[in-house]
Amino acid sequence: MSKIPYVERAYGGMGLTGECAYLWTLFLMNEADMEEDFVAYDKWKHMAETLQPSEGKPTPAAVHYKFLEDAISKYTKKDYVYPGSDPQEETDDEEHMSDNEHGYCPNCNKDLDGTLIWDSFFDMYGDVDKADESASMYSATREKGKWGLKIGIYDMERDMTTHWKCPDCAHEWPR
Repeated sequence: MSKIPYVERAYGGMGLTGECAYLWTLFLMNEADMEEDFVAYDKWKHMAETLQPSEGKPTPAAVHYKFLEDAISKYTKKDYVYPGSDPQEETDDEEHMSDNEHGYCPNCNKDLDGTLIWDSFFDMYGDVDKADESASMYSATREKGKWGLKIGIYDMERDMTTHWKCPDCAHEWPR
């Protein structure tokens, strides 16, 4: 692989998504092979085989291996890079990146964050306590947690979301 894979956290920020962990293990396996580190190569190969998607085996929703997180931290400076963005691209607007929860369209660069989840429940109920309770079910608070605007393309045969679609330009990209 010529590019460092993206880092995508599972819902709630606990661990990596299964797909992201799989891509990182392939990347690290390739790096170990190029460095002729056969022990590391075997470790990453074994992990890649356990995470590899296959028919009848669901992709894990969240994966957390400390040694994988440690290896990733050697290649990344940022804690979180959204899919569709270029993880190797540096930005001067760090605050802009940290405020965004759902990334940007890789084609038109549309911000895929919607409104605050808490605000929508407050508008619905008109009650702060009910809004707090409902938003907490989405791990949202009064200050953070936004609805996502990207559209999931679902494959019934595979029983999973396989692609995302931008609501503005209709561009599709893999999950």
